[in-house]
Amino acid sequence: TAACTTETDRTCATCAPCDDDEYMVSACNATSNTLCVKCNLCDGANEEFRSRCTSTQNAVCMPITTGLSIDLASSLGQTTINSWRPLTGWRQNVHADYPSHFTRGPVQPDQLGFTAVADGYYFVATNVRLDGFTTGNAIVRLERGATPGDQDGANIVMGSANFRYRTFTVAAIVKLKLGETVRVAARSNGDKSWTIQDDSSLSVFSVTPTEGLFAEQSANFPVKKANDWATPTSWRTSGFSSAWSMAPANSFANGVYTVQKTGVFIVTYSQRFNNANSAGSFIRVTIARNGNENWQGGIHAILDNPPSAVTLQVTGAIYCEAGDTLSPAGFSRLDADYQLADTSSFSLARIETDYAFTADLSADVSVTTKGWTTIRTSWRTTGANSLFDRGNVFNEQTGTFTARVDGYYFVSANIRIDPKRSRYLRMVVKSSADPGFNDGPAHVIHGAPASGDTYAQPRYDTYTATGVMKLNKGDQLNVWVFNINESQTVFPYVVDSSSGFSVVCLKELV
Repeated sequence: TAACTTETDRTCATCAPCDDDEYMVSACNATSNTLCVKCNLCDGANEEFRSRCTSTQNAVCMPITTGLSIDLASSLGQTTINSWRPLTGWRQNVHADYPSHFTRGPVQPDQLGFTAVADGYYFVATNVRLDGFTTGNAIVRLERGATPGDQDGANIVMGSANFRYRTFTVAAIVKLKLGETVRVAARSNGDKSWTIQDDSSLSVFSVTPTEGLFAEQSANFPVKKANDWATPTSWRTSGFSSAWSMAPANSFANGVYTVQKTGVFIVTYSQRFNNANSAGSFIRVTIARNGNENWQGGIHAILDNPPSAVTLQVTGAIYCEAGDTLSPAGFSRLDADYQLADTSSFSLARIETDYAFTADLSADVSVTTKGWTTIRTSWRTTGANSLFDRGNVFNEQTGTFTARVDGYYFVSANIRIDPKRSRYLRMVVKSSADPGFNDGPAHVIHGAPASGDTYAQPRYDTYTATGVMKLNKGDQLNVWVFNINESQTVFPYVVDSSSGFSVVCLKELV
């Protein structure tokens, strides 16, 4: 504290340590004491820790994340035509039975769904199982914001509906204001006796994108060529309540988005086809990176012998470099005069995360066993331009994702199953912490027709499921498939190599 002089010896003092609620800005040296500063305290009501205070770094606060993952408490019957049936009676204590379900932040599920407690961006997804359709169109939509409706693209339709069971998956990354709601509704325009089953689910989670958009297709896009990919060119990112864009005005033009900064992107695409129903044909959708429109890479869906009006949905994650392009695209094998219709949507968001992957299958997988079977072989995270593994979280030899940290995770699977005959098949992304299969956040069932040949199945059909799960460090996720009939007969089937599996850590618990 004082230097030695001709008359006095030098004076020394012990360096002061920082207290538990402080961090060190500069270390003690020969001429100055340790400089300590009080750690930030996140207020808990509006903020939470992105990272906690350490001995050398201050705490970083962020807006509090909110969300939920819930399922229905009981099935809902419907006996009217052409009226929207809201999904009501969401379970309040679902986490007690299924640990991957949750409620997060100052929000509780109500009987109708979710209410935003803050302005922000939210990943929303629903997997709705409908049973007992024999005629007409079946439609499921996400109702969001101040003016819910089916014209902003977050809906799915199946025309000429004739199925015993079918799960309809709808997902998007939307903008909500404080007090705005997320609801789910279903409708039939031809069948007056059908059921919404209780293994339907709803996931909502606030995200902090650093880039992205939610766009609705603003006009029908005519396609005049068969056996070729087509990208709708007319989109809007304003004019409806949940629309948004966080990118330069020219970054999304003619259906092609130019990536502004390198990172991991969550993507969703819902595309309605009109009149792409030639006998023996099939339709596809994908999200192409750098114009590479093919069915490898895990973000792809297909349907054989589609009806005259039908929607295909895909979700997943893609790692992109700055300057890459992402574009939604549709395809029909035989139709040379159809429409990619305007009740369609496309969303993407760059997410800052240390743990994420997308994998697809390098080869078809044949399944001959009855009951639940996990797809363990032939996975890969390299070899196609949308595949990646950030954080070494996916085991290609076992098909297993392992959570490196406690947190909340976006989960998606687009699994193409090519059955010959079956009453029904199921697919689920299952957490090792959950006791069963059917009531998790990402479960799908597709059944044979309710009338006629009750064992008939499409030659090609993609089972898409997506949601948000709460996982603890060490919890594992796998893709499981199921096939068995009432007679215990097992029909062999193939899980096609165009299938994909994605997980992204949205929020690490610190």
